Amino acid sequence: MGVTVNDLLQLPSFRGAEVLTGRNNLNRTVSSLSVLEVSDGDFCSKIVQTVQEEWYAEELVISSFFSIRDSVEKQCDTIQYLHDLGELGLILYYVGIVLPEIPKEVLQLADSQDFIIICMPKNDYSLRYNEVIFEVMETIISNQAVNDHFVKETLEKVSLLPEHLRSVEITLKMLSDRLKANIVLTNTNFNIVN
Repeated sequence: MGVTVNDLLQLPSFRGAEVLTGRNNLNRTVSSLSVLEVSDGDFCSKIVQTVQEEWYAEELVISSFFSIRDSVEKQCDTIQYLHDLGELGLILYYVGIVLPEIPKEVLQLADSQDFIIICMPKNDYSLRYNEVIFEVMETIISNQAVNDHFVKETLEKVSLLPEHLRSVEITLKMLSDRLKANIVLTNTNFNIVN
């Protein structure tokens, strides 16, 4: 089995972190991390066509919401956007420093979508993204080296994605990412289908 959000929460870098929303998804597997510090909805809408061709499911996103700290609306838009991409959740840093607190509207939206929000310890200037990035990626890579049930897991993961992401293309991208190889699906005449 792959590394779950619950597994990651046991890592030393998550000491003092609190799960605020999305508890129903804590047993979902995590494939990677991303860092998001540009949270401009207008920018996101301009690139949405390109992004939809990529696979972002099973990721946790790290952010402080610095660029949108003064806009509850943009914070909600970002949560919705990440959810629609198939992201699992958000690891939110510097609450009490960048954001005085997480707005209830953001928490309500995330909870309604089963989108995970993990709040790192509040008011802690000493926290660094790299600690979580290193431990999480080391755990994921170590697990992949010993886990040979990835085809079954991939199919299960696809079934848990939002409906608009359940496709042959996304399944092949997931397998390609896991195998670190290009995968081409052809018909009987060797014409490329996907």
